[in-house]
Amino acid sequence: MFDLIIKGGTVVDGAGGEPFLADVAVLNGKIKKVGNLSDAKSKETVDAGGNLVTPGFVDIHTHADLSIHLEEHEDILMPMVMQGITTCIGGNCGLGAAPVTEENRKDIVAYNEAFVMRSADEEGRLWGLSDFLESIEKRGVILNMGLLSPHGILRL
Repeated sequence: MFDLIIKGGTVVDGAGGEPFLADVAVLNGKIKKVGNLSDAKSKETVDAGGNLVTPGFVDIHTHADLSIHLEEHEDILMPMVMQGITTCIGGNCGLGAAPVTEENRKDIVAYNEAFVMRSADEEGRLWGLSDFLESIEKRGVILNMGLLSPHGILRL
């Protein structure tokens, strides 16, 4: 038994071939079978008739790393997921949430705020890159994320 079957969608698999009608079966968060699954059983079924079924999209230029650590990150980043984005890259434009030290905190807050047009001051939070990554890993995130070295933050 599968966890999920997406039925009757037009599959665009990203391999360059023509789109095709198929069902897609998912087990333990991974695609296990693609094809005619009319006899297969699943815990959940989604009717995708008339819709495209595609791999997740990668957004290579985001500033999601400035909110991925926040408790409300799911609310902030849900519009990306609803557009099919499953992976994003942060650290663009030299912005970043870490590392933040006592010496550079004020400058980093001002630098980030100038670009994102919202408050980036988080009550004196200080952390190195490993602290930032550990906090995200422990809590979990709504998107897969890759991080560039934020050159502006590193210079500050």
